[in-house]
Amino acid sequence: MTLTKPALADAVPGAPITAQAWNDIVAGLSDLYDAVLALGGNIVEVEPQLGEATVAGARVVAEPLGGEGNPVGAIPPVGARTTYLVAGLTPGDWRIRVEAVGLTPESRDI
Repeated sequence: MTLTKPALADAVPGAPITAQAWNDIVAGLSDLYDAVLALGGNIVEVEPQLGEATVAGARVVAEPLGGEGNPVGAIPPVGARTTYLVAGLTPGDWRIRVEAVGLTPESRDI
């Protein structure tokens, strides 16, 4: 969805805002809510392992299976966290791909 900014008029003290101007503002806020909600808020944690050790330096990407949307790269582990975080996923089917140097790439559908 494309977010369109409505034409905003400056308010003048003592002069009422027109109904159309008010409706444009309300429509713009509605579009903004829809756009923010469409960003997705789901988070998936991925912990690639080789044996019992976490694979360092892996590349983790989520790809939408429904044909809509863009691939989402994971946030790598930071500090004591050993999982990669894939954030901003919208509802639907996704494929998680994991690649690391020297290892065979692997994917799982979620």
